[in-house]
Amino acid sequence: MAWNEPGNNQNPWGRRPGNESDLDKLLNDLQRKLNGLFGGGSRRGKPGGGRLLGWLPGLLLAAWIASGFYQVDANEQGVEMRFGAFSAVTLPGLHWHLPWPIERAYVVNVTQVRSHTHKTEMLTRDGNLVQTQMAVQYLIDDVKQYLFSVRNPDHTLEEVSDSAIREIIGKRSLDVVLSSEGQVEIAQQTQQQTQQTLNSYQAGIRVLSINMQQILLPEEVRAAAEDVNRAREDKERVQNEAEAYANSVVPAARGEAARRIQEAEAYQARVIAAAEGETTRFSKLLAEYQKAPAVTRQRLYLETMEDVLGKLPLVLLQGEAGNMLYLPLDEFLERRQSGAMPNNTLPQTSEVQP
Repeated sequence: MAWNEPGNNQNPWGRRPGNESDLDKLLNDLQRKLNGLFGGGSRRGKPGGGRLLGWLPGLLLAAWIASGFYQVDANEQGVEMRFGAFSAVTLPGLHWHLPWPIERAYVVNVTQVRSHTHKTEMLTRDGNLVQTQMAVQYLIDDVKQYLFSVRNPDHTLEEVSDSAIREIIGKRSLDVVLSSEGQVEIAQQTQQQTQQTLNSYQAGIRVLSINMQQILLPEEVRAAAEDVNRAREDKERVQNEAEAYANSVVPAARGEAARRIQEAEAYQARVIAAAEGETTRFSKLLAEYQKAPAVTRQRLYLETMEDVLGKLPLVLLQGEAGNMLYLPLDEFLERRQSGAMPNNTLPQTSEVQP
């Protein structure tokens, strides 16, 4: 039977006149709760409830407008978006934007030092496996680029720093990677390369520092690596001792060399002067010899014998009979120095036949 046939007494919603549906009951219950909250318990149909319903849209509009206010602190920057697209960057202070869903605002702390620790394994140039752990500290340098240039800037920083350190360690040998100087150089170059890559991505991140917290060998080869480190330390110690010894010996050797050079130069000057003096004397002697050859020859003979015999420890005296008296002065001097003979005692002399 159709709903509009005579005697059916129904409507299109399947209820009889005078009966409330579930929707009507829900609306009535909601209205009664609102009346009890704002209208002092007024029931449906009373004038107080009607006035509340008339104010409700205004209250909702005021709340919607108030939701557009936001505060930016001194260490923050705000970013406004209109229909999902970038609109403006706001500085510290109280600001207002068109409420959602027209505009939205994000407040980002741009002075907070953020950090993350990354641990991974990689190969060196000579094929050794090392475990690295580094700490990266960074700031948000450009809030617009940080929010809109890349999808996940923090994860991008982690991937870029990991790629950079893999490349840098892959170009170095194990000895360089494990040394303290090598780790400092690795950290510096990793920071530079990471910052260059982030700038090319326009990620809006400024890397403050990258610290190598540890670079270790795997547990399986760590004992052997410790032996290598001890050998390296011994090598450095011996090198330092050798350098210290060289620093003490080299200046002394240089001073000795300078002294000997000066002595040689002095000897050279002395020999040259003596040779020049001897040459001058010979030249003068030659002139005298040319004037009186016999006299000069006799004088040279006497001077030569005087020079030769004067160096001998003996004295020859010619007697009246032509005998030569020999005095052993060398024996006399030796006995006198040893104390075997008094000072006033002379040794026995002997005669030498001519």
